[in-house]
Amino acid sequence: MKKGLYWFRNNHRLDDNPSLNFAVNNYDELHYIYVLDPSQFEDTAWSFPRMGTWRLAFLVESLTTLQTELNNKGAALTFKIGKPSEIIPITCKELGIRELVCSSEPAIWERNELQEVGQTLTIHQRRDGNLIDQLPFSMDMFPKGFSGFRKKVERHLNIRPTLSTPLSFPGNNQKLKSDPFPDTMGRAKYGALSLPGGEIAAQMRLHYYLHASKKVSSYKQTRNGMLGEDYSSKLSPFLAFGNISPVRIYHELKKYEEENQANESTYWLFFELVWREYFRYCAELYGSKMFVSQGVSGVELNPKWNKKLFQKWCKGETGNDFVDANMIELNQTGFMSNRGRQNVASFLIHELGQPWDAGAAYFEKQLIDYDPSANWGNWQYIAGVFSDGKKKIFDIEWQAAHYDPDGKYRSYWLNRL
Repeated sequence: MKKGLYWFRNNHRLDDNPSLNFAVNNYDELHYIYVLDPSQFEDTAWSFPRMGTWRLAFLVESLTTLQTELNNKGAALTFKIGKPSEIIPITCKELGIRELVCSSEPAIWERNELQEVGQTLTIHQRRDGNLIDQLPFSMDMFPKGFSGFRKKVERHLNIRPTLSTPLSFPGNNQKLKSDPFPDTMGRAKYGALSLPGGEIAAQMRLHYYLHASKKVSSYKQTRNGMLGEDYSSKLSPFLAFGNISPVRIYHELKKYEEENQANESTYWLFFELVWREYFRYCAELYGSKMFVSQGVSGVELNPKWNKKLFQKWCKGETGNDFVDANMIELNQTGFMSNRGRQNVASFLIHELGQPWDAGAAYFEKQLIDYDPSANWGNWQYIAGVFSDGKKKIFDIEWQAAHYDPDGKYRSYWLNRL
């Protein structure tokens, strides 16, 4: 009897999950595990942890849904708190398992983590979080900027078909003891996303944004909005936790275009998926350079960190009402619009003169849609230490007047401080 351990990483779903499909089809006995590393709750050099309240709450919601879905299929999710490099080898030894199946994640510490876990195991991994399995060019021919990447990808676009949820899941006779999920106080329901984390909510949101409301047809016109749920797709948190795959979104978008009409807005949603893909492959290519102060460009900016000034930015107490409103929204909900993110990043780096990586770390803590590649890559772009070496400086006053002309956004969040 062939036995395996399936490790859920950032792919909390049963639908269109290549590594899970591989595991289900190749083992007679299969165990399913998720490991939460407690080091995420230890203070970093910036005096706060890597994972905050809102992201933890979304994680627990996501895992709760996954647990229920597996139970409905006659399988069980084992939840453990500890270092994966310790928990997984011990679990495999206890169960007599020599093979591990999981998703391939792009960030350097995720790859190092897998290397540590798999020293005594045979590992099978798939690109569960990617839109494109295989780039149409070698990594040594990787374009310097996004525009070159996009053009090459679009010229040779080849998206795999979606995979349905397996009809049955191999079980096991050896029950493992789970740790309890961490206590959370839930998430604010007055923010830009009221849905809980998890695969069911992700599929609901995709169906609503495309087929039910057809909001996707005006996405390019509304994407720079700041208040409400429907100015953008709000699929990013579900993508970050792997509640839904980019391949599923792509094929649903193509279906929508066939049934309705393709336009600039439907293309723009695809365009954003390609941006996400670009950063994932950048993380693979540049490794640790994606997460250090010198960035991909290797330029040392040497800003002097002022803890008091930085904390004012974190709390939304800078005195700039547009920046402060965005930071209050982030702190109270775990979300911020793309327009807001660019502005608060520019303000922290170029007006307050603070380290970009401190801001990136704070976003890592707070954002429910935190994605290592996109988060740190975007912060490098603003700071001017990414591949093109150009700073992105925003005129905050102009941005506020243009994107919040009546002040409704600022009024809404500043009144909640």
